[in-house]
Parts: sequence; structure tokens; C-alpha cells
Amino acid sequence: MAEVGEDYFVVKAREGDPNVSFAWRLSATRKGYAGVRLEEAENTNLQK
Repeated sequence: MAEVGEDYFVVKAREGDPNVSFAWRLSATRKGYAGVRLEEAENTNLQK
């Protein structure tokens, strides 16, 4: 990363194609919900 701010970051290519695709993913745990799982769904036997 070339630059990091409080609510942003800038990515720049060091070498190669400057138009290459870039993807990222944010993953977090909601405050107060660590370890909480969704209830298991009941099998409804849906047909396609």
C-alpha cells in the first residue's frame, strides 16, 4: 500500500501493468457478537 488513512488506503503497482485488477475483502466480527452463531435452519425440502 502506498498510503493509509483513517478511512482509506491507496494501492499502487511497483512494477508491471498499472491497470492490473485489484480486489480486497473486509472481514470483521460485530462488537458484542463474538462467538454468536446463526440458528441452524430447518430442512424445508424445497424443490427446484
